[in-house]
Amino acid sequence: MKPYATASLVLALSILSVLLLLYGTAIGMGDPAPWVPEAEIAARLKRSTAAWVTGACLWLAALILAGFGFRCARKLASAAWAVAAIPLLALAAFGLF
Repeated sequence: MKPYATASLVLALSILSVLLLLYGTAIGMGDPAPWVPEAEIAARLKRSTAAWVTGACLWLAALILAGFGFRCARKLASAAWAVAAIPLLALAAFGLF
């Protein structure tokens, strides 16, 4: 794969992973109403977990590919790394790790 195509792919993967991580977090926030069935709560938890796992895998793949594309497409790879680092910065800002 060409480094420029890899850097563009990394940028797309980074944005997609951030969106999936945000979606997984938003689904899991809040307490359900008392009349919500247990099956719906379990389905929401599974959907949230699936979004988180998929987002984390895409995030790691984007970081690995960013290292490959950095040789020739430094600006794109740096932008993709910055987008991929946003979740870490957000976690650090809110003291979650």
